[in-house]
Amino acid sequence: MSQKSLVARSMAQDPEVHSVFQEMVATLVREAGMNNEQAESQAFVQVMDAFRN
Repeated sequence: MSQKSLVARSMAQDPEVHSVFQEMVATLVREAGMNNEQAESQAFVQVMDAFRN
């Protein structure tokens, strides 16, 4: 299991953050052609930026 997958599981503790993260991953895989690991990495950065404020 990748390190990013572990991060994704830890995000599951906050349903709102997890939902946004999962949607972002799916979008990046589908529309940007990324593999899951790439999409999780990118989504993690974007979600953390969004929820930091």
